[in-house]
Amino acid sequence: AWLLLVLGRLGRLATAGQVLPATGELATGPIADAVLAMEERLDREWGLGELAQRAGLNRSYFVRRFKRATGLSPMAYLARRRAEKAAVLLLTTDRPIAHIGKQVGWHDPNYFARRFRQAFGMTARAYRGQLPTPPLAREGEDPVRW
Repeated sequence: AWLLLVLGRLGRLATAGQVLPATGELATGPIADAVLAMEERLDREWGLGELAQRAGLNRSYFVRRFKRATGLSPMAYLARRRAEKAAVLLLTTDRPIAHIGKQVGWHDPNYFARRFRQAFGMTARAYRGQLPTPPLAREGEDPVRW
């Protein structure tokens, strides 16, 4: 599980030099505020209009700046972060798979299953089965500090 966290972080850092603008838009500014809001509440039903309004930008301009800063559209970024957090929770907790889906913002178990399979190429159950040891976190603890 820790290896997954480290590899995810390294992957984001490795691509950061290729997609981040020279202004460092993810360090501060309206895009950073939108990213932080999404990271803090992955389970929330975010809308593009709401994120653009939070950033104080026109919707289409917000999408262009977000994509320039992260390499992904806002909704694709949100989906990727949800899948990453779900993957970590699957490996570090013994919570039911449907509960993890709800915790990351995919409230329909079938939709969660489709999105997870799309992101990782396997079911959540198969992904969880990769870990040969028992989960590391107890119920009620947040094993991931995003």
